[in-house]
Amino acid sequence: MVVDDSEDARDVLAATLMSGGYDDVVCATSGADALARLAATEEAPTEPVDVILLDVMMPEMDGIEVCASIRADARYQDVPILMVTAATDKNLLSHAFVAGASDYVTKPYDRTELLTRIRTALKLKGELDRRRAREVELSTRGPVGEVPHPVADVPIDAPTGLFGYQSVDTLLRSDRPARIAGVVVFRIDGMARFRTRYGQAGEDELARRIADGLRTLPARLGDQFARYGNDLFVALLCSADAASLRALADEARRLVSSLKIANPDSPVSPYVTLSVGAALCDGGSGDVRSTFAKALGAADSASTKGDTVVIEEGSGA
Repeated sequence: MVVDDSEDARDVLAATLMSGGYDDVVCATSGADALARLAATEEAPTEPVDVILLDVMMPEMDGIEVCASIRADARYQDVPILMVTAATDKNLLSHAFVAGASDYVTKPYDRTELLTRIRTALKLKGELDRRRAREVELSTRGPVGEVPHPVADVPIDAPTGLFGYQSVDTLLRSDRPARIAGVVVFRIDGMARFRTRYGQAGEDELARRIADGLRTLPARLGDQFARYGNDLFVALLCSADAASLRALADEARRLVSSLKIANPDSPVSPYVTLSVGAALCDGGSGDVRSTFAKALGAADSASTKGDTVVIEEGSGA
């Protein structure tokens, strides 16, 4: 859904989205029009939109107010909302993130950057959807003893002893992210195939060994390591620059490769390897959520070749 009071802006955004493969584009001419369209689907069993592009400066009801109203509806609490704005005022963007925005794109926007941010937002949403679907599946199954260990919304991950998905999610939504300077996402290459070959016990043992390795990496007081998913580990750093992020990522990859853990079905290497995405942020809870999404997307891109990708703030890469 594209929400903008300018017909020209709507047409350009819609054309850009369709050129990127997003064929089903709905346009709303105002905040009230967008809310009416979303409310009209109240009885629908699934979300009618996958991502919302929302202009900040609109008459009568601005984008921040619209964003807050959308987030107040339980059906849309997790739908990515990207603010589209010509404004560079950090306070305005901060208000947008407080209202629930997922990310932002500035006008005039770069086509590649816009499509990349949309893909990254949708990947992050997809991870959340898969975890929740897994929770529903597990809740309908037999006794706990018959259920394989999941990586679900738990504060502490049992196999590794690290913070779990729930802890990371809570931290990203709190005021603490204002003190996070950088995010590193470590993805285990070929984890699904590893699990198929070695089972849940093998996956748990692999996660434990990688966690033990990550604990030996240089860290400062306030840095946090967590297991964010079956194949994902996260580092939230209180102090960072591009060089230190790359050094940390490369050292983690070297360390895991040195373990020589067999993974014959991996598309990258006969041994377990990591692909790493890292990104810098410049403060603010909304900014760190956006930075986390960038790092996750970078790790996804790197996973096709077992690589390290570092994104410096403002690069749009």
